[in-house]
Amino acid sequence: MAKEERLTLDVAISTFRPEGIERVVNMLKDLPEKEEVKYIVSWQEHQDSTIPSSLSERSDVEIYRYDKKGLSNNRNNAMGHCKGDIVLIADDDLEYYPDFADKVLEPFRKDQGIDLATFKFDFLHKKHYPQESCLLRFPYPKNYFCSSIEISYRRETVGNLRFWPELGLGAEKMHCGEEELFLASAIRRGLSCRFINDTIGKHSQASTGDKQSEEVLRAQGFIIAIHYPWSFLPRLALKARRITKSGNDSIIRAFKYLWQGAIDAKLRFRKIPQCYRW
Repeated sequence: MAKEERLTLDVAISTFRPEGIERVVNMLKDLPEKEEVKYIVSWQEHQDSTIPSSLSERSDVEIYRYDKKGLSNNRNNAMGHCKGDIVLIADDDLEYYPDFADKVLEPFRKDQGIDLATFKFDFLHKKHYPQESCLLRFPYPKNYFCSSIEISYRRETVGNLRFWPELGLGAEKMHCGEEELFLASAIRRGLSCRFINDTIGKHSQASTGDKQSEEVLRAQGFIIAIHYPWSFLPRLALKARRITKSGNDSIIRAFKYLWQGAIDAKLRFRKIPQCYRW
């Protein structure tokens, strides 16, 4: 039997404004310090606010003030400051269960070939997951999509892969999809990616993708076009029809913004810097 690795975990937390750092306080207050775990916080729009003493006095918390806009930029900044063996992507409004760190580290300890692992959360709205742990490749398990906060990875092998700043909250045209591009790029780079059937925490807020704004629809069209370069058109039509059936939008409006995102993918994807794609 192969010897398990001794690994460290960095939790890369993105936060925003003074009220965001207070959410980090609430998030970490019930998590005791552990030698193998650190919390790396990237803080946008900090307004020169004082770091709460409950965070500054902890040896396992590092806070970096950051002035660029956009959630993907914020995540990238947190990831860039991580030095642990394994990195877990996080928001500032999560509730981690007490054994979350052991659950995240366990698959990487047991299998040195795993480069990226996704986990489960208890969300406000029930989310579909595969029934058991599995390899992630194309096509994904039916009805499965990953959220950024479910992603962990081995820092050494994932290397310079980052979230594309033109996808995600705070971007100009497309307000989601950054995690899907990140995961797709990891898979297409030949990295070993797995879904792990373990729940590590709770997220009680509505997600960006639940709101069918034009920026969300553009991002969805963009992702569909890069996943399915030869069959994206009927898939866009099917997506628009499903959105209409759910009562969230008209089919013409939904297709219009999905189409704009798909065209953006066709015109620009190969021009995206290599650190954001395969």
